[in-house]
Amino acid sequence: MHISEAALRYFATLAEELHFGRAAERLHISSPSLSQQISRLERQSGRILFERSPRGVALTAAGEELLPLARSAVEAHAAVLAWAEGRGRPSRPLRVGIFASGAGAHTGRIFADVTRRRPGLRLEIVRLGFVDARPALAAGDVDVAFTIEPFLADGDYRALRIGSEDRVLVLRDDHPLARRDSVRIDETNDLGFVFASDATPAARELWLIDPRPDGSHPRVTGVSDDVPGLMDLCVAGIGANIAARSASTHYAREGLAYVDIVDIDPVDLLLVRRADPDHPDAQAFETIVREVTGAGEPGSAGR
Repeated sequence: MHISEAALRYFATLAEELHFGRAAERLHISSPSLSQQISRLERQSGRILFERSPRGVALTAAGEELLPLARSAVEAHAAVLAWAEGRGRPSRPLRVGIFASGAGAHTGRIFADVTRRRPGLRLEIVRLGFVDARPALAAGDVDVAFTIEPFLADGDYRALRIGSEDRVLVLRDDHPLARRDSVRIDETNDLGFVFASDATPAARELWLIDPRPDGSHPRVTGVSDDVPGLMDLCVAGIGANIAARSASTHYAREGLAYVDIVDIDPVDLLLVRRADPDHPDAQAFETIVREVTGAGEPGSAGR
């Protein structure tokens, strides 16, 4: 029995997209051709790999078992071709964009695992601002990026949810609310807030909770183009801020308090990349991130 690298690549792409049309577009083949290739692979392996229904496509248990093996085989094939062509590892590092605390508590382990499993891969860390992830990917300034929702993805960009974090109120430690263990969002309605200077309407809605449940709108009393600047404004008493919980350790500083907000949803932590990345190790990096965090398959649409 011979199973080709192309068949495994087609399988892995369909497993990521779970949609024949999108997968075929990525592979630059027709949907009927992709369907024929998958059916042939199922015959060769003697296993049904996908459940097909009018609602879409889903991996079977056999498909779930094959997926990590297929990815490893595709990556190994690419490495052999690179070696045969005398190219070895890419001449430039994999550029990893990081906004705020990146992947939260997973960040250190992700980089440790990448270093151990891809010893020839060089990494370059690029710090990102509030809305830098998509423009940085589009310009080729980064190959992958850790960011926090909202991230507007589409067929050209992929977003992998790698976890979530509760949110906290950040304010001066001499404010009366700073002595509390937790607050409700309506208890902050009278506060002024400091916020990102280049925020989108979606970011304002998510991070300022605008509008509030009672229909009111929070006052913005200061802006900054990065998170440390927002923390500076909070220390100065110019306003409060709503942040992911990891800010309490990543941006801890004297004069600030971080108070749990109990009645708003957590925010998603994301790894994002272009659907067709320029760097050959971008997909391998994503695979390691998925394994470290226990994340599911990436999607082509985000919030």
